[in-house]
Amino acid sequence: MNRSVTFLQLGGVQLVELQQLLRSQSIPSAVRKRAALIWQLAAGVSLAKASERAGLSYPNAHHCMRRFLKLGM
Repeated sequence: MNRSVTFLQLGGVQLVELQQLLRSQSIPSAVRKRAALIWQLAAGVSLAKASERAGLSYPNAHHCMRRFLKLGM
């Protein structure tokens, strides 16, 4: 079954925060993976492809996405 996930467009401040996280050398791996996932989703990549690129399983990526939409990074 092919499911479509609609992701909100991020504002400039959020995109800058994500870029800073992705460039940081001192953040935990899990935070970097979540930031990479959100960056991909914001670019319009499917959840399945974004989870693969970020190194997360689909269920974990789905959880991270829902967490971001609810709480932010």
